[in-house]
Amino acid sequence: MMIYVAHSSCVHADGDGVHSINTQRVIFDDPNDVIVLRHKLAKNMASEELESICAYPRSKVGTEYSVSDAIKAGVYAKSKLKKIVDSKYQYCSRLVAESFGHAGIDFSADPSSCTPADIQRHPDLKKIDGAVREATPEELEFAADKSRDTIYKQTKITNEIIKASQKILGKNVQTFEDIYLELVASPANDEKIESFIQGSGYLTIWADDVLKCPYRYFKTNYPNDTVIKNLNPDGLRLELSMAEKDLERFNIQRLNLSALNSRFPRKVFEQQINLYQTLVSLALQRQELFRWLLKENGALNG
Repeated sequence: MMIYVAHSSCVHADGDGVHSINTQRVIFDDPNDVIVLRHKLAKNMASEELESICAYPRSKVGTEYSVSDAIKAGVYAKSKLKKIVDSKYQYCSRLVAESFGHAGIDFSADPSSCTPADIQRHPDLKKIDGAVREATPEELEFAADKSRDTIYKQTKITNEIIKASQKILGKNVQTFEDIYLELVASPANDEKIESFIQGSGYLTIWADDVLKCPYRYFKTNYPNDTVIKNLNPDGLRLELSMAEKDLERFNIQRLNLSALNSRFPRKVFEQQINLYQTLVSLALQRQELFRWLLKENGALNG
């Protein structure tokens, strides 16, 4: 039986490092291969707390996966003889534990050594039933089609940028934030990094979504009132919520990079500021579209 998790994107750590994935493209052979857990405090968390939990793994995108750290965590869990020293690398359960720890929720006495078993046995986590189901032939085709998988493309390009930056700046580089810190200290490498990012395709990944999902951006995809009235209001609200979260996140990145660039002018910083300005504009466009659609649909609240 082929099944998949029918939810949206998330950040995870595997052999390719820390990256976003679309869980609709993750196929499992057996329903027992996957479990979905929810923290008992989740329903009462403020949006700021939830965003804090989500922001931490996003900040680690690009970080290398450490098999040795994962093995050491398992050994430590059994022996309690030696803790893992501070590490810039990640593995799956460490990323989860540190993400919740970032919001003040402890999964273990030592998040850096957290194991999958620690998470599965945690008393504050509840299993969510019905999180997986059998995939349709269309969904299997969708999952297998890498040409339509923008997140896969972003993962591949991000890995290339991190690896190239490591050759220029050193192995300490694991994320874009690490690149920024190294360029503050080593401005001589600014043009090399800027040139590589420019040629990588990273700066125009956003165009894939505009081309493949024009319904997220343009009113012309909704030619009349009948089409709009037949839209699912819950789907419209979800799209609006995603646009608003992206708008906030991209704007924070833009402002942070602008502040950094004002102190340490770098071509890479200017390049990233321009990218985030484009992403902010696109998020605004999506926000305005789905507010309009909700209003025309008669489902706008407030």
